[in-house]
Amino acid sequence: MKIQHPVLDRLRDLGAQRKSGCLLLTRREEEVRFYFGDGLIDAAHSSVEDLRLGQTLVNARLVRPTTLKRLLRRSRKMGRSLGEVALELNLVRRSEMHRMLLRQIVQILKRCLDVDFKDEGFEPLERVFRYPCRVPLDALVLNLARERSRRLVCSDSQRLQIAEREEAEWNRLPWRPEEAAVITKLRVPHAVSELEEDLPMKDREVRLVLGTLLQAGLIEASPQAPGFPAESSGNSVPVGIDDLDWMMPQLNDRFRSQQLEIVRDPHSFVSEQFKSLKIRLNGATLDAPPQVIGVSSPVMGDGKSLVCSNLALCFSQDPGKRVVLVDCDLRKPTAQDYLGVPSDPGLTHYLTESTLHPSFFIRRFRDLYVITAGRVADNPVELLSQDRMAQLVEYLRKEFDIVVLDCPPFEPISDVQILSKLTDGVVLVVRSGRTPYSSAERALKEFDPQKMLGVVFNDVPPVVFNTYYSYGYYYGDKEAYPYARKDEPR
Repeated sequence: MKIQHPVLDRLRDLGAQRKSGCLLLTRREEEVRFYFGDGLIDAAHSSVEDLRLGQTLVNARLVRPTTLKRLLRRSRKMGRSLGEVALELNLVRRSEMHRMLLRQIVQILKRCLDVDFKDEGFEPLERVFRYPCRVPLDALVLNLARERSRRLVCSDSQRLQIAEREEAEWNRLPWRPEEAAVITKLRVPHAVSELEEDLPMKDREVRLVLGTLLQAGLIEASPQAPGFPAESSGNSVPVGIDDLDWMMPQLNDRFRSQQLEIVRDPHSFVSEQFKSLKIRLNGATLDAPPQVIGVSSPVMGDGKSLVCSNLALCFSQDPGKRVVLVDCDLRKPTAQDYLGVPSDPGLTHYLTESTLHPSFFIRRFRDLYVITAGRVADNPVELLSQDRMAQLVEYLRKEFDIVVLDCPPFEPISDVQILSKLTDGVVLVVRSGRTPYSSAERALKEFDPQKMLGVVFNDVPPVVFNTYYSYGYYYGDKEAYPYARKDEPR
């Protein structure tokens, strides 16, 4: 049942040898190129118009056909890839570009498996893409298997278990929560009927996941030996972070925003301000440092998500501390854009559709654990008010030292008041020169004073800082934070 093809074998060999360069495949007038960097696939190119990145962006309605023509002209003029130009012009967000590049590579790979291509050889290259995908072949095959997934036809006399591979390879794969739940069970051999009984999923869903994993070669089926003991153990799926760390998806940070100053330059002026904020929060209460911290703002556009992401990353740098960031802004989520990661699976999926444990929705960005918001919700107030959300926060309290909630702004609708009850305290982000005084005053009055940890002033004019540095500022999708640049005295 595992997908087999000479092209896949060739790509696997190049990956195993950690090659860097370009593999050329041809078929009549058609050409396909796979670009490698240290054994990982950085990009793919096809001479077929429908398989090019530009057409992928148009099909996803991220750019218009007329915009694509201008992009192509500019790309040729600058001698840069189309994706690089689209990102630099802010036509596509980084998380969207990553998703589109993966989609394009999968479609090109699918084309290579559907028809016969001739291997024209591998050319070593030192070419470096500015935004390389750095995706392992197994992740592409998993995405391809999802498209080809069908219900498993497997006898109950067979046992299923995960395939042998280096444990470090498991967290490089972009698991969906349902797949992660099945994988954790199959560390011990199980029959299909046992999985259907043990997992809180529909039987059809279990079989679809098993079919995907078998095609991707991530699990194996073997005959059951006579007298083989039953391994079914009820609903004892591991749910602790320590149980799942070995296969928790490690997010690719190649497409993160440059506005994540804590990552871009840990020693910059802005990074030092976040470290100072972290220290102040640790000493904000007399009894104990706050464990669950909410970050909100009076209105949209104050920069609270960017402050929240940088603050969470700053906390995660403390040795021995386990930190999780949860994007709770279900109306206009943005944390995934700063981290440059796919939005799904996210909080909305967990609260609306899934019966799985929240641990299967957690991913990692460097040392920071993340739960993205997922898709925009139609009824965020109802979702955030339900017991399932409160239970999620309580679970995170037990598993993590610090829980940072990216809360919605106060206006136009105060979803944040629901979330503030689940926190130990809230930080309010106010943007200098933009946040209306009346909105800030109203937000402060509506807060429980005992919950208020402090106010962060964002986008403060440089003259406020008595320093011999000048500061460029950038905000939101533009430039939002100061970066220290030695210049003329101010």
